[in-house]
Amino acid sequence: MKGLKYLFSLVLMMAVACSPETPTPAPGDNNGGTEQETPAPVLTIISAKSFIAIAEGEEYTVTYAIENPKEGLSVEANIEDNWISIKEGVTEENTIVFVIAENTSEAPRSATVELTYGEASAEVKISQAGAVIVNNDPLSTLTNDVEMDLNEDTYVFADCYGDNNGTGIYIWQFYFMDVINRQMIWLEVLYESQAGATTEELVIPTGKFVGSDDKWSTGTLMIGHVIEDFDGLYNAGSWYTQITTETQAEALAPIAGGVFTIEAIEGSDTFSANFDVKDDLGNRITGAYEGRITIEDFRTE
Repeated sequence: MKGLKYLFSLVLMMAVACSPETPTPAPGDNNGGTEQETPAPVLTIISAKSFIAIAEGEEYTVTYAIENPKEGLSVEANIEDNWISIKEGVTEENTIVFVIAENTSEAPRSATVELTYGEASAEVKISQAGAVIVNNDPLSTLTNDVEMDLNEDTYVFADCYGDNNGTGIYIWQFYFMDVINRQMIWLEVLYESQAGATTEELVIPTGKFVGSDDKWSTGTLMIGHVIEDFDGLYNAGSWYTQITTETQAEALAPIAGGVFTIEAIEGSDTFSANFDVKDDLGNRITGAYEGRITIEDFRTE
């Protein structure tokens, strides 16, 4: 009996010795009773990350999203320029409204605003066109404000010239031709590149374009100017022209500032466009159009 007890004890000891060890919990393993590390917050701009304001000043709404929010944190805007401020009383969630003051200088200006949420950050670029200053040597021969009458009889073309400036940005010129009143305006805008697209695949630029001489930014409405090349002088950028009629004298005017907006009309192949611009004498030229626009492809690359 004594030998049987000894044998049983020996077997038990061997069983314990051969059993697998209990694994040591790894750091951060919930089964080990420690708390899993919380992922860091991420701040993402949902709206456009850049904006061009008109010289008269306006508001710009920025919306954002926060992943992995933390209690006690809020989004803050770091503004270093006194012509940009934050609108008070905005109640929309995840929204900041910037108020952009009037630019009374002829020179355009720009600033980068950093949004922060703890260690997370994102940037918004705000640019503003310069004011239209009547100079001592204007190119315009226009003597009055003009409201163009644009209707279904207006000829409208969107001419694509591609990346002629070598900036990676596409140049487009919109022509609005009123053959009844013998007047025309052409508006040159800078839009995102469509390199590789066939003529049939080209997409007409949409959005807001603000008068400036900044050829390095999309959203620019290039102001009118005269340049010289091997063929001589020619008018570049945006211009208005009027052929003499019974009620209007002949005129030619560079567009010196203002805004041009165009949007696609959902569910159709038509567009809604309007412009409110000034020449270098301060004459205001306005017009609105709704209808089709014909693309012409003049790319050389």
